[in-house]
Amino acid sequence: MDRNGDSRPKRKQSPVPAYERPSKHLKPETVAPTPGDTTPNNGTVFDVENDVDPSRVMNSIAAPADSPEWQETIERVVKSVVSIHFCQTCSFDTDLSLSSQATGFVVDSEKGYILTNRHVACSGPFWGYCIFDNHEECDVVPVYRDPVHDFGILKFDPKAIKYMPLTALTLQPESAKVGVEIRVVGNDAGEKLSILSGVISRLDRNAPEYGEGYSDFNTNYIQAAAAASGGSSGSPVVNLAGHAIALQAGGRMDGAATDYFLPLDRPLRALKCIQNAEAISRGTIQTQWVLKPFDECRRLGLTPDWEEAARKQSPSDNSMLVAEIVLPKGPGDNKLREGDVLVKVNGKLVTSFVRLDAIMDSSVGGSVDLLVQRGGEDLQVTLNVGDLHAITPDRFVTVAGGSFHNLSYQQARLYAIAVEGVYVCEAAGSFKLESTLSGWIIESVDQRYTPDLETFIEVMDSIPDRSRVVLSYKHIRDLHTKGTSIVHVDRHWHPKMRLSIRNDETGLWDFKDIGKPLPAAAPEPRSASFIHLDGVSQPAASDIVRSFVRISCNMPVKLDGFPQARKTGFGLVVDADNGLVVVSRAIVPYDLCDITVTVADSIIVEGKVLFLHPLQNYAIVQYDPSLVKAPVQSARLATETIKQGADTIFVGFNQNYRVVVAKTTVTDITTVAIPTNASAPRYRAINLDAITVDTGLSSQCSNGVLLGEDGVVQALWLNYLGERTPTTHKDVEYHLGLAVPSLIGIVSQIAKGQIPSLRILPVETYVVQMSQVRIMGVSEAWIQRVAEANPSRHQLFMVRKVDCPPMKSEAPPEEARLQEGDIILTLNDKLITRVSELDIMYDQPFLDALVVRRGKEVRLRIPTVPTTDLETTRAVLFCGAVLQNPHHAVRQQISQLHSEVYVSARSRGSPAYQYGLAPTNFITAVNGVETKDLESFVREVSKIKDNTYFRLRAVTFDNVPWVATMKKNDHYYLTRPGSAEPVGGIARFQTLVDSYRSDAKYANQSSLLTFFSGDAFNPSLESSVTKGRHMNHDLDFGIAQFRHLRSQCRFPWLLANVTDPALGDDVPLANCDKTTILTSSSGIKVGVIGLAEREWLDTVNALPPNLIYKSASATAEELVPDLREKGCEMIVALTHMREPNDLKLAQKTSPGLIDIILGGHDHFYNHEKVKSTHVLRSGTDFKQLSYIEAWRREGGGWDFGIVRRDVVRSVVEDPASVALVNKLTSSLKAKLEKPIGYTVTPLDGRFTTVRTRESNLGNFVCDLMRFYYNTDCALMASGTIRGDQIYPPGVLRLKDIMNCFPFEDPVVVLKISGQALHDAIENAVSLIPALEGRYPQVSNITFEYHPERPSGSRVQWIKVNDKALDFSEIYSLATRGYMARGKDGFDSLLVQSEGGNVEEIVSEENGVLISTILRQYFLSLKVFGKWRRMSTSLHRHWGLVHEKLHVDGKVREPRKSAPTSPTMEKTDAAPTEVDVENSRPQKHGRNGSIKQGGAVPFRPQKSTQPYETLGSCTNKTTATPDSELLDSDSEHSEIEHNESPDPLSPKELSNKTSSENADPHSRAAHLARLVARKWVRLAGVKSGLVEEVGEEFTPEWTRGIAPRIEGRIRITTGGVDSG
Repeated sequence: MDRNGDSRPKRKQSPVPAYERPSKHLKPETVAPTPGDTTPNNGTVFDVENDVDPSRVMNSIAAPADSPEWQETIERVVKSVVSIHFCQTCSFDTDLSLSSQATGFVVDSEKGYILTNRHVACSGPFWGYCIFDNHEECDVVPVYRDPVHDFGILKFDPKAIKYMPLTALTLQPESAKVGVEIRVVGNDAGEKLSILSGVISRLDRNAPEYGEGYSDFNTNYIQAAAAASGGSSGSPVVNLAGHAIALQAGGRMDGAATDYFLPLDRPLRALKCIQNAEAISRGTIQTQWVLKPFDECRRLGLTPDWEEAARKQSPSDNSMLVAEIVLPKGPGDNKLREGDVLVKVNGKLVTSFVRLDAIMDSSVGGSVDLLVQRGGEDLQVTLNVGDLHAITPDRFVTVAGGSFHNLSYQQARLYAIAVEGVYVCEAAGSFKLESTLSGWIIESVDQRYTPDLETFIEVMDSIPDRSRVVLSYKHIRDLHTKGTSIVHVDRHWHPKMRLSIRNDETGLWDFKDIGKPLPAAAPEPRSASFIHLDGVSQPAASDIVRSFVRISCNMPVKLDGFPQARKTGFGLVVDADNGLVVVSRAIVPYDLCDITVTVADSIIVEGKVLFLHPLQNYAIVQYDPSLVKAPVQSARLATETIKQGADTIFVGFNQNYRVVVAKTTVTDITTVAIPTNASAPRYRAINLDAITVDTGLSSQCSNGVLLGEDGVVQALWLNYLGERTPTTHKDVEYHLGLAVPSLIGIVSQIAKGQIPSLRILPVETYVVQMSQVRIMGVSEAWIQRVAEANPSRHQLFMVRKVDCPPMKSEAPPEEARLQEGDIILTLNDKLITRVSELDIMYDQPFLDALVVRRGKEVRLRIPTVPTTDLETTRAVLFCGAVLQNPHHAVRQQISQLHSEVYVSARSRGSPAYQYGLAPTNFITAVNGVETKDLESFVREVSKIKDNTYFRLRAVTFDNVPWVATMKKNDHYYLTRPGSAEPVGGIARFQTLVDSYRSDAKYANQSSLLTFFSGDAFNPSLESSVTKGRHMNHDLDFGIAQFRHLRSQCRFPWLLANVTDPALGDDVPLANCDKTTILTSSSGIKVGVIGLAEREWLDTVNALPPNLIYKSASATAEELVPDLREKGCEMIVALTHMREPNDLKLAQKTSPGLIDIILGGHDHFYNHEKVKSTHVLRSGTDFKQLSYIEAWRREGGGWDFGIVRRDVVRSVVEDPASVALVNKLTSSLKAKLEKPIGYTVTPLDGRFTTVRTRESNLGNFVCDLMRFYYNTDCALMASGTIRGDQIYPPGVLRLKDIMNCFPFEDPVVVLKISGQALHDAIENAVSLIPALEGRYPQVSNITFEYHPERPSGSRVQWIKVNDKALDFSEIYSLATRGYMARGKDGFDSLLVQSEGGNVEEIVSEENGVLISTILRQYFLSLKVFGKWRRMSTSLHRHWGLVHEKLHVDGKVREPRKSAPTSPTMEKTDAAPTEVDVENSRPQKHGRNGSIKQGGAVPFRPQKSTQPYETLGSCTNKTTATPDSELLDSDSEHSEIEHNESPDPLSPKELSNKTSSENADPHSRAAHLARLVARKWVRLAGVKSGLVEEVGEEFTPEWTRGIAPRIEGRIRITTGGVDSG
């Protein structure tokens, strides 16, 4: 079988030629195939075959002038007709993903139902909208699509249509008759409205056969001549009375004006069922019937008696139903045969599909009696009627990149096979089988039979990650041929196995994660031997075989314009001891990929990318040599470049991966540049000498070597990816040799553990001959020198193209850069006549160049460009588009970068595809806000709510700006990064800093100056334990602690514009320095001034009183002149300010006062230039740094070359830093890894969420604060939430809580007025759109604000407890102590003890930390391992909290209940029953109360329990330490030392099993025994059978939380409520 899809198109060949077959009338996708579309273009999915004659065009019939009656009818009808714009978001069943347009019409204006085609409603996930005649738009969702017939019903919200009365068309199927004049009203050929006329000519046409994909059957169609075309699918066919009598579906493709309409009998029945909320039953006997005229029926054996009876019953009918296909293993198998003529069903004569459908649909689950004639004989059969919906898939599973569902009745009918098996609807990821996207039927996985989806899921769930398993399959078009493959089940890129289920109530597909990947097994060393070449006379060729390995590269995300997702070739082992392999970049184009290395065609090991050469088309990958027990040998590399005419041995691998050998000669060595790819820039080799040889094998082999007789490798034979031909859309590949001497230095450096960081001239050159350069102005003396220097090639190099510089770096001045047309004579005084002589650039920051420019010799000092930012390290997936930084090939081919948000690819069926956002576009703005880079883009789009429109400003690659309006779709296309990079971390950060300090390539430069812009002691988990000793917000633990930390630093701390009068006159806070002077090793003095913003002071917990703040710009104007007088040539402002304030500082200070501002306090990377001052912020969390080189500008000032370095995983960790981190955290790790709770829904704690809008995590915590203290409401500044991540569904560990809530100020309770609450909320939204920590999260408060109004007047309204805020009312409020001290601008909450007016009910001294409240709460949810020492009062208290908090599904019960027993209540581990009415505490205190507005001091109840006062609000000295609140190895923990403290930890469980590497099932069984034994002991019952533990939605040991967004915060923009 030809796996390219050119084999038999189907089992049942249509007798109609392809070009005469009909097509569905969707609007064709007019977009040409591009390399960036992540699935192949399927715009011709609904064209019948590929052999359609393109010269045949659709005729169009001009509608005759309509009569007044028709005009009146059409005016009524068009108000009910809608244009539908829709997408199927992924491939499913018969259809690939697509974006298209069609038509529908309103059939119920009150409930909002629209009738259209099934191929519009889609079999798979759908999203879309409709446009009415008056251009109002609303969303539509499918609520029904028929399993067989071509109709579906969409639902819309009638209230969304405000400016026209809605009218529905009446369905009248009985009015469809031959000769009736009709009009087809709809969206034709993409036009919004088209009216086509025709006359019905037939009522008894069989359903049109569309070829591959979906086709209707078991119904008759109506035929007319209307010449409808693409986009008219779903149009109503109306009569003069204005009633819909049929539904437009398809038409001829051969130029005939023939159209096919679906009768409305079955759509009318379905609509009535939906209107009456009844199920739509659909029955089947898995048999396809067709109408055949009586003459054909007679030939099949129809007797005259039955023909007479049929004609008598239906005089107008000329046909009967004949069995066309009887599916194997169906109800009719072995009872019916093809060619049987149907006579009676249940004793009634049946000659029409309408009657047959009615009987089948009413008999689901029962049986029917059929009388058929076979060869003139009557045959009576009884058949069971099955449920048609049951054999029509409504779910699919996605695992390891592929998508699967049960084989559908549609597909089985098309190929006349049984309805069974697992169908691959999208063959991708690990399941990318051969070259076809879909159509595979899986027979077995890992040698286990998979007859259905449920079994397939069970098998896949049991396969560990990274396993290689045997897959058996067939293609649906060739069931005679069985395929067998080894697939690599890779769950790295697709960790979740996700089940998608259609929900006809919501119209969406619901997603459910159904199993976590089992951890990969540890790789084991394997043994193998290499092949021996038979009949090869060159011993060197036989030996070199041991230096070749096969490299497979899998690229899950389409980046850098590379056209393929998987590539395989051969690499050469250049260091067997370290596992280093050199391979073509046409095989490994970028490092966001998975590499597998196959040694000796036997051993498969994982590899990783270490190095990508920016120009010379090779990459170096590494495998673990300890896993390879084979005689791999390092190839010996030649140190001298091979010459033209030299004899050599060619050893290569042909298309069959077989070694071929030939003795040959080097024919040429010439400088080449691989042609550019016009449609999408992608990596290409430039500025290199290519070797060609005199053997035909060279064109057949993509990889190999050129060998000397001594076995030394003289050159690599590589494949080079070239351009895509415009006619065939195929990629050209060049096969050329690359001399190896240039590899030697790179390989030796990598072998020593140093990854080369090359620098290049950002130019492409080409060779010019002496005849040309003489005319261009090169002197005779230079021509003579060229001839002497290079006798074999008299040539120089001319600059053909200069790379576009990165957007955030300034182009060097003209005298410091090469220009197009320059002829290069010398670099660093060395004449350049060979490409290899350009290698001088790789380790030089500057080159002294002599060039001929416009006929004159010009000397230049040229900065080279670091290559660290040329490779792609990050991608963002947004609305189906893959976004990345413009890669090197883009810079090579474009003259100007419009932004650093570059569209690399897009998915079919996505918003990006639907709205025309194409690969090679640049996105420059979102909703009018400029987005220069990915950080700013993600920041802006995160503010856009789901299912709302936004504006994108974009620029094409050809510099054409355009604007797109686009609707965000988070349900199917959640914005997410395509990589976890940069991973960050101090250890890798230190390595990068050290490389700039000590790497040999920087030896000739000035020594490094290092700056840090504040928050060096960043808040985190450990800070709450070490008080910032490891690192923290600089002043979070007070001035004294900061002074202590500063005393251990070997660098100055600067702060010039905040002074503390208590320390003396004009003395900076905490005795910091105002300025400092650094002297570089080159003697240049650099003046540094430290500045902070006023807003920063509001965020610090513990500050002295009466601080004096001075304007940053005024301070700079005052102090910088003194630095200049002291000889400072450069001024650096080191600031801790948000970006707007840094930009203001640059704008307000005098030109040239500050050369560069190095800012902090923001959590993103950005570079701007204001006037002559550079403003740079270098990221957060040790994830980025900036390397800056400065050179003097003529006329004064400085130019800066700024290189962003992401701290990525490939950066080696600094051992000393790792040791330090381990020392600080080792004591915490065991306790912090303990599972403490479980979340059923993702908890969104990202800064871009909590600091811009309502968050479900914020709602949950605020509710808990409110119910914990029983207050009226709660208000929390979003800066409290520090996790900056989404916590996925699953186990929550103690470290998650501590990371997210590390601050030490407790929750307090205040009595405040309505006016104070209003002012607090007004302050909270005052700095939007800045991502400020003051942004609110609330409980029992709803409010609306307008972010575009002036600060202080943004809040529109506020409600507390669903009642309008009363400014004079007194409310009790739970909030943070930090806010009660007036921090972050919350002056209205300032308490009396801090000089304010607000009364405290629970003060900071008596309050409880948020982290402690959370820990207590999660302990109270536990079923197993419940906190043993929880007191009665706490039981009572948490019972009341649960009563209020656990409503509307916010908490999910454990998947399995623990066994119950009457004795259980007697144990101290069981919850105490609570009389809620008699034990309810009053407001504000857990055990205190408020009477007549006065506070009653807390008095602990007497108890014999030793920890009765645990968690007391008043007396901290008697409270139990935090360690006793942990579900840990404490002696007070319910889970004892001899049991696992972490029921999910394989490590813990392995200690209790006989084998240290017990399999997951053994661990689960062991856990079950532990839990059962514990419960039996505590409950005092006899042991019995205990079910094994499994995990579905929640674990057995605790309840799971499920907080959600509730519309508490509403945002109004432009007069429209988006909340």
